[in-house]
Order: sequence, then structure tokens, then C-alpha cells
Amino acid sequence: MTLAVLLAAGIVIAFSLGLPDLSGAGPGSDGGDIKRHDVSIAIQPAEHTVQVVDRIELETAGAGRQVFFLGAGFKIEKLLLNGRKIPIKIMMPQEFMGFIRKNGIDEEFADGTAAFYVQLEAGGDHILEVRYRGVVYDTLKVPEYSRGTVVEETTGIVGAEGVFLSPQTHWYPDQPDDYAYFSFQVATPSGFEVLIEGRMTGRTEKDGLIETNWDIGYPTRGVYLVAGNYILREIESEGVKVIAYFYPSEEDLIDSYLEASARYIAMYNKLIGPYSFSKFAIVENFFPTGYGMPSYTLLGRRVIRLPFIIHTSLGHEVAHNWWGNGVYVDYDQGNWCEGLTVYFADYRYKEARSDSAAADYRRTINVDYTSYVNAENEFPLSEFQERTTPASRTIGYGKCAMVFHMLRQQLGDAVFYRALRRFYEDFRFQEASWTDIESTFERISGRDLGRYFEQWVRGRGAPTLSLKEPVMETRPDGYRVTIRLEQDPVFDLAVPVVFSGDHESFSRTVELGSAGQEFAFDLDFRPRVVVVDPDHDVFRRLSPLEIPATISGALGDEQAVIALPTGCNAEKRKVFESLAKQLGQNGEGRVMDDTLVTAADLSGGAVIILGGTAENSLYEQTELPDDINLAKDHFSIGG
Repeated sequence: MTLAVLLAAGIVIAFSLGLPDLSGAGPGSDGGDIKRHDVSIAIQPAEHTVQVVDRIELETAGAGRQVFFLGAGFKIEKLLLNGRKIPIKIMMPQEFMGFIRKNGIDEEFADGTAAFYVQLEAGGDHILEVRYRGVVYDTLKVPEYSRGTVVEETTGIVGAEGVFLSPQTHWYPDQPDDYAYFSFQVATPSGFEVLIEGRMTGRTEKDGLIETNWDIGYPTRGVYLVAGNYILREIESEGVKVIAYFYPSEEDLIDSYLEASARYIAMYNKLIGPYSFSKFAIVENFFPTGYGMPSYTLLGRRVIRLPFIIHTSLGHEVAHNWWGNGVYVDYDQGNWCEGLTVYFADYRYKEARSDSAAADYRRTINVDYTSYVNAENEFPLSEFQERTTPASRTIGYGKCAMVFHMLRQQLGDAVFYRALRRFYEDFRFQEASWTDIESTFERISGRDLGRYFEQWVRGRGAPTLSLKEPVMETRPDGYRVTIRLEQDPVFDLAVPVVFSGDHESFSRTVELGSAGQEFAFDLDFRPRVVVVDPDHDVFRRLSPLEIPATISGALGDEQAVIALPTGCNAEKRKVFESLAKQLGQNGEGRVMDDTLVTAADLSGGAVIILGGTAENSLYEQTELPDDINLAKDHFSIGG
């Protein structure tokens, strides 16, 4: 993003692709599988209510109990099995908790749900019709971790300000990890335009109601529905409908978003392979989000106004329709798609700007890793699921992007992109793992990459590199320079080494595979400087001399003190307490009043002083550089 990304994974486009059966029975569901949902939903924003009829087609393997999860706020009014009314059987809380634990169901999936069940007989498919209604109006909250402060989250909202139904709403009966086909008939008041992944097959407006029909022609899971008082505008890019769903107040932004989205689609079509959906929509949300769903992105009103979004986050969301929503993730082996999307979007845009911008981006990844990741919070990429802390983000996004970058450096652009195009082609609309990535790259490159993936994906950590004092000999035809590289811990590395003279330079990449190794170089000029990995092409832990003073360094300091001001009023104090909580969300740092900070605290690590000079007493104990002036109502740096 670098906003929060929430993926609705699980996209398969057609059985004709020869895909494996992804619709395995949910845990504890002995009767059969959900094959299709045909959902009719009426939304009343002013009352915060929805009224739903879901006709579920079950593909049965035999007799047994079929369990479904539905949001706890919904009331089931009627159940029909093959056209006949049946009793409504709701699991009691104790039985429900026992069921999810016995069957290894993620408690986060079951959060906010209730379970009902039906008994199926053997003998073919069944149609279960579920009629229910409920109020959906969860509060908005700031997530536990986000890169910035412009995102909020909710399980679901139906209101005059807009509609947001997410998988966490559990707004249709479902089972864990269940893939199914969907069709939707949605009724909303006039003015409320609806968007769902898939293809709109019809729209009518009559008697104050809008009815839209949608078809998701591939098995999927985790469907979102959004609606609002949108104006729509559409263009076409390489056979793909590019559509804007914007509020009237942001109408002036529509053309720039449409044109940029079309450019991104064209670029990724050429770079990776054909776009997998019939549309890409940019949808404005009524609360701050930066979500990427199959065939659209949902960007909050404040987010969409940020001037850099078109040039960064928008392209990131488009790229997710290849990585994550086109080829989706086998989470059992770790989430690879965030780092690959970063490499194809955020990093690629820097690379297109200049070599130095790309090198700065890689350096920042190494700085973040050195600042935020330590022995206590380190884990291998194969265990990354989603970002929840600065450390997990640095590993799952930054380290992962660098793993692909180093692989590209070793194999060359032609082989690297050919392998990724094959990976996309072979696994489009299927779950893919790090093992699948490894085997694809081995097949295309003809190289054994087992050690590479073992150390970077299944292993943990990164090396610290050091250069010992070089030795130079003068020879008749020039100079011989011998250097010693050391690393801890030991990795197999391809390390760039650059020698610079008065007007010449020489570079070579050496293979380092031990704790220490000497390398000799014959040069035809007198070198003045030798630099190891000057452009940060190696993912590594940096030495203190390589890291400038940064906020990330202070935030990652285990000994950091976050000093709250005692000299401000209660209202302002609450703001600073909230800020201190955000600053300490990495699990580092001790929050305390300024009056409790000791001399040992001041000398033991980073100190983050909150509040103005008249509010925090620590300013009296702090010596600032001469060119920094802090006054009561302003500050100046270097004049």
C-alpha cells in the first residue's frame, strides 16, 4: 500500500483451466461441500438492516451434519431443505466453542459468529434456503498496527454514510476456507450504487430502488459488498473496464485515477501476463481504508485525496490482482504475495525513477530490519501471515521483496521475469506456496536453488557483513588488493565490491559462503576507496556506522523511553498517551512521566520527548545542537 491491505483470497476463473478441486468440506461438516450461493439481499441504510435469502447448493458425498457460520447479529427466520421447511438448530455457546477447537478452526474466523447445522441424507445434491435478517453497524476503530494513521477498520457497517459488508461480518452462511461460486441480487435505495467482485450482469432502477445483479464466475471466498452515493465513470484499457465509484465531492479526481489505473493494467499485462478480471474499479470509501480486493480497490476519502496515492498505493493495489488475487496464497507455507507485490509496485516505481532511488529503497529496507527486528521477534518468511507489528511488516514486506531482488540479481532479468510469468501462468487462480515458487524458478533457470530458499525463506535472520583492512601491493602492471570479508551468521551471499580511484572504478560480485574469506583483485589503477555492497543489493543487518540517526532507530530501541509531559492539560495529555501507545506498538519502549525519567534512562538509550518546551520538563536536561531552536509556539532548524 503502504496502506493496509486486506485480501479476499481465493479466485478461480473456470473449470476449463483444469484446476484442482478447491471446495473441500469445512471442518466438522460431514455431509458435503458448498458449491454455490445465490444471494438475494435488500439493504436499508437508514435502519442499518439487511434482509437476506441465500439459496445454497450443496454437493454432498454422503449423509451427515452440515455446520454453517453466520454473524451472531443475524436472526434466522426460516430454513428450507430441498423446498421443505426444517427446524432451526443453533449451537449453544459451549458446544460451539468445543466444535471450533475440536476441528482446529481459527477462533478469529469464528469471532462474532454463531453456528447452525442441518442433517443431510445421502443421495445427491441439496438446496438449502436460509432466510435471515439483522442489524449491521459495527464501530470504526484504528487497527492494532498500521504503517500510518489514515486507516480504520470495522467488521461491517450499513448506514446512511455508506455500506461495508466484509468477510468479518459473516453476512452469508459460510464455512472456514470454503470456495464457492456466487451470484447476487442486491436491492438498495435510489442513489446507493453497489459494487461486488465479479461481473455486473444487470441494473434496473424503479420505484425508488436500484437492483443490481452480480455473477462471480469462479470459486471464491471472503466476498465484500460496498455501496454508497456514488457517481460512476468508466473507460476501457486493453479489454478491461476501468470504473470509478466516487462521491461527488471528489469528482475532480476521477479522470486521473482512471488514466493511472489503465496505465498500470497495461504495464502489468506486458510484464507478467493478462489481467484476470473483466473490470478494475477504484471505489471511494466513507471511512479511511486502503484495501485491495479481486477486481477493485477500496480507498477512503481522506486517502484518495493524498497526492502521492496515484503514484504509489494505487499501482500496488492493481498489482495485487496478479499477486494475491490472481495467484493466491497457500498460507500454510507463508504469505509471499505482499513482498512480491512490493517488489513489482512500490520498489519498481523507485527503480523506474532512477538507480539511486531504487538503492535508497533497498537501504531503507535494511535500516528498518536492523532497527525493528531482533532475536526475540525474528521469524522465517515461511511463517509470515500478515503484518501486525513493525517487525512483522519488515520481514513479510521488506525482507520478502529483497529475497526476490537478490534472486533477480543472481539469475538476470530475462530468466527472472520468464520464471515469474510461468509461475503466474501455471498457478493463476490456484493457491501457490513458496515451494511452488522455488520449483518454478529451478525449472526455468536450470539451477538448484534449494540452498537459496532454505536460508532466505525457511531460515531466519540475516548476516552482518564486515570488511577488514585491505592490503595493497604495487605491481609492474598495476595493483593487487586483497580484502577479507567476514559475516555472522553464515549465509551463501553474492556480494558486490567496488573500487574507486581518482577517475576510474572497478566492480565485481564475489561469492561468500563462510564466516571469513579473502579475495584478491588485480587493478590497473590505484584505488582510493573500496566499498562493499554500496547499493544495498544484499539483505543484511547493518553496522551502526551505516545507519544515520532515524526515527525507526529510536522506535526499535529496546531501551527507549517515551516521556509523557506532566505540564499540559488533561485533554492534551490524552492525545499524548494515545501517541505514546502508537509509538510503542513494536513492543519496545517504556512509557513514563517526564518527572520519573532518571539520568540512567537518559544515557541508556533513545529518549522520545512528547510535548512542548513548557510542557515536558526533560527539555531542561537536554542539550540540543546550536542550529535547533525550540520555542513555545514554534521550532526552527538551521534557521
